[in-house]
Formats: sequence, C-alpha cells, structure tokens
Amino acid sequence: MMAYRAGWNIGTGSLVANILLALMLIPIGIIFYKEGFGINKILGISFCIIGLIFINKR
Repeated sequence: MMAYRAGWNIGTGSLVANILLALMLIPIGIIFYKEGFGINKILGISFCIIGLIFINKR
C-alpha cells in the first residue's frame, strides 16, 4: 500500500520487493543452512541486480 501511495505501479513494486527478498535470503541460506555458493548463484544475483537497474531507469 505504501508503494502504491508513493506512486509506484503495483506490478513493479511487487517485482522489486520479491527480487530484494531473494537477494536478502542468499546470505541467510549460506550462513544458517550451509548452502553452497557457486557460479549459478553469482549469475542469478547479477541478473537480479541488472533487472533492478533496468526497472528503475524506466
């Protein structure tokens, strides 16, 4: 609701929130659940960050 009141599009706000949540959960998975950190996760992180940059440039 706060994003909508600030003028964000509902679809864009939801997408940004989900991407940021996924990025925040990566260190938690590595620290607490002892997950591996490989090239796939690095590529995923980079795609998420690139997507956020493209969304915010629009």
